[in-house]
Amino acid sequence: MKGMEMGKLRSGNVVDSKNLPLGGSPLNPVPLRTPVKTRIERGMGNAPETYDLDITILDIFRGREAQDQARVLSKVDAPMKPGLDCVLCHMKLGYYRRGRGFDGSPVSYEVKKEHFSVFSVDGLTEYSLPSVSLKPEHSMIGQVLSAGESLEGWIILEVPKNEEKPLLAFRREKIDGVYWVWGCVWLRLH
Repeated sequence: MKGMEMGKLRSGNVVDSKNLPLGGSPLNPVPLRTPVKTRIERGMGNAPETYDLDITILDIFRGREAQDQARVLSKVDAPMKPGLDCVLCHMKLGYYRRGRGFDGSPVSYEVKKEHFSVFSVDGLTEYSLPSVSLKPEHSMIGQVLSAGESLEGWIILEVPKNEEKPLLAFRREKIDGVYWVWGCVWLRLH
């Protein structure tokens, strides 16, 4: 189709990426410094509470600059594996209550390492996360937000040197089988 940005999904179906929601697919990832609001479910059973989670990647460092900065922010000085680049991602998360379950009391939100994955530009190849961790006062991982709070922090990642346009996938928490089946939020790491 003339004038339309086209892409292919894993199924091979052709889609118009301009009609995809921002961050809803590797074909339409959220650009750097662009906030995106997503919904997550918290709680248990048949009455989960829904919360909005605002995600913004504020800055990205890669290669030697990221490795030097990681030395300051990390617990140890661990070199990257051969063929991989260090990527430091500075991000902001905001956590806001949207709807109540039966209980009505707000549920806090802990940012976990398993919420994040790094992928190739097409979203088909997932790269492993590094074993290096950042000092707690700098890391986004392990932070706990109460409803109405926002915070900034860093995550450390690694990507193959030849992966020029990696993507970060944020896995939203959901209560399986209750309201929706929500996929990842896709963000640019370039």
